[in-house]
This record gives sequence, structure tokens and C-alpha cells, in this order.
Amino acid sequence: MTLAEDAYRPGELVNPFVQSQLVDIFMDGLVEDHVAKKLIRNKPNTFDEAMRIAAFEQQVTRTFEIHRSGDETPMEVDSVTQATDPMRHLSNKLDEILMLTKSSTSDHSSNQARPRSSNFEYSTNQYNPHQHNSQDNRHFQPKGHSRHFSTQGSSQSYSSSRPLDRPRYQYTPDGRPICFSCNTPGHTRRHCRRTFGIILDFNSHTLRFGSEIIPLYSKTPHGPFTKVQFTHARTSNHISPCSVNVVEIKIPPHVKNKCVLISPLDNCKFFHDQPGLLMTSSIHQPTSTSIYVNVINETGSSFRIKHREVLAVAEVISPEATHTDQTFQLCSVQHTPANNAFSSVFDFKSLDHREPGQRYRLIALLKQHGNIFAVDDLSLGKTDVVKATLDTGANPPVRLKPYKPVSKKFGRFSN
Repeated sequence: MTLAEDAYRPGELVNPFVQSQLVDIFMDGLVEDHVAKKLIRNKPNTFDEAMRIAAFEQQVTRTFEIHRSGDETPMEVDSVTQATDPMRHLSNKLDEILMLTKSSTSDHSSNQARPRSSNFEYSTNQYNPHQHNSQDNRHFQPKGHSRHFSTQGSSQSYSSSRPLDRPRYQYTPDGRPICFSCNTPGHTRRHCRRTFGIILDFNSHTLRFGSEIIPLYSKTPHGPFTKVQFTHARTSNHISPCSVNVVEIKIPPHVKNKCVLISPLDNCKFFHDQPGLLMTSSIHQPTSTSIYVNVINETGSSFRIKHREVLAVAEVISPEATHTDQTFQLCSVQHTPANNAFSSVFDFKSLDHREPGQRYRLIALLKQHGNIFAVDDLSLGKTDVVKATLDTGANPPVRLKPYKPVSKKFGRFSN
């Protein structure tokens, strides 16, 4: 105001045009934007009115900051947020674990086939030593079979005519196949000698890795396995959906009155191609050439075991390696309903009763060992969920033997 009085004569300050100029100059010099917006909104006619509006707006701002500077009183929603944050964090972590497990499973099972062409073209600069070509036929390839071509003359891919359940192998740069099961170059899954799974024998207190036997206690005697004998179904059997069935199988005559370990055949097509269809391992001392085993069907489909279909192997173990010489008796009730042991949905309610510290330790454990949990039927064999066991009385239970992953053509499990 002092500068305005110096710039204008005393009689000129009452002029409305001069007052409008003073208001514009005052608004241009304001630092605080909200005060300038207030003046633009009210449109003061005189410089004194603009000064009064600006002072009132600054006073309101100071009063608001004084009220906000005190301690905040927590509301009820804050306590609810604090209670739900750990569970939300737990859910996010478990989702990450499931995604990591799914990605590791898909990386192992998504081996693509080496491209094959049905058009066999002549070549003058390529030679594959793994096809056993002679010196004379190095510079040409044989003509393709007529089934590789359509009637119109267009080429048809050989890989498209292959069954979907067959494994698709990758190849090394030098032409060696990579095994679909063990991911080792040099052989295919059909000729893979890697043994999947471990048998924990509670009777002999030993661990069995294929043909190797490791005693759990140094004082426990154990003998080597004799020659493996294949056992087959004695009669045809109908396997109902979601049931535990008793199947009679035939064993070689020379193993009578001996301790025999009955295990599922690793490459048995009947069990290998069907997820949720498996046979229990058991120890017997048969008095005849027929014994009984449990076949568990966790699927919703029915199957039929054909007569003389090879299902298992019989291996004779030394009598000193077992605690009892009695034959384990199986339950005689067939088609016992069994709940589905597999689920594709993780139940978060099972962790509600855990303390926060226990939940975080469980999450860390799952994340550390996330590659061993199966999320679909393509990764079966990594985990085993057993809900049907043999009736062994006072003897230790007989566990289930893990089996190889199944074919790609099956989807996820359903409840």
C-alpha cells in the first residue's frame, strides 16, 4: 500500500481503474497458489478487499495446520487392516510359490520335438553320422514314405501324426537325444535306467534305491535281492472309480514259503499312463502261487485289468531282513470308496489357526522346497499322498512306492 501511495497521487487511488491495476499487481506477486485462486474466484473490486480476502485465507490455512499437527486417533478400520495384512501377505507368498512350482514343472515337461520334414531333399553338403550312412549315399537322403504326403501333393508334417501322449525329445547339437525323464543326453526315456522313487521298508529297516539297499541301522542284517520275476494278473478284474480293489496275481513257484517283496513294475503301461491309478508295495510269505495286492483307483473312470497282464515284480529278500515271517493279510472287501487324495486348489483356511511366526516359517519352508510339490499330474512322482494302506495288524505299515510322471495328455486333477 505504501508503494501504491508513492506511485499515484492521493486523488488517483480512489479511481476504480487504479484499484483494478493494484489488485492485478497484488495477485501476480502472491506466492501461495491457493490464495491467488481464492482472489480469482471472488473478484475483489478494491485493493483493500483483496488484502482482507488474502489475510483471511492465510489464517484459515494456519488454523488447519494447527489442528492437523496433533496426534491422530486410530480408527477401527486401522485395527482391521493390521489384522488382514499378514494374511494378505501370506496369500501373495503362497501364490508366488505355486507360480514358481508351475514354472519349474513346465520347464521340465515342455521339451519340444526336433523339427522333422516330410520332404526329403537332396543334400550335397550335409552328412549325419548317426544314421549309419555308407560312403556312397552320404550326399542324398532317402525318399519319404507315401504316408507322409497328402493326396493333393502337399506335404504333411510327421510330428502332427504322432500320438499326443508320446514324449517329444530335444537333441544336442551333435544329434544325441535328451532323455525326457532324467534330462540326460545320450538315451531316450524308453531306455532310461534311472530309478524313480525310494522304497522305505519298515520291516527290514532299509532304504532301497533301485537295486541298492541302504540299512537304516548298522546292526540290521540284510541280504541281496535275487533275480527279479515278473508277476501278472491271474484273472480279469474290474476296477471301479474311486475305490480300493483286491487283485489276485500269480508268482513263480520257486518263491513259495519265502519272503517276497511285491513292487509295481516301473514301465507298466497300465499304471504309468493313468494318473491316480496305482498299486501298493507289500511283503508276503506265500504258501501258494497266488497272492493278493491292493490296486487303488483315485480317478473317476473305471478300468479293467486283463488276464495275464504283467503288473509287478517279485523280489526275494533274506529272512533275516524282516521282523516277522507272517504274510500280511489284505482286507477282503473290494470296491472300498476312497476320497480323492489330490487337490488342485490350495486351502488357505488350514493356516488360519497358525500363529504369525509359524505361518512365516511354513512359507519359508515351502519356498525353499517348492520344486518337490506337485501341482498337476505332469509332476506326479515327486510327491506321494497315501490314503489307503494295508492291514498289517501290529506290524509297521507298508508304504506306497512312488512312480514315474505320467503322460502329457492329462489335465489337472479335479475334486
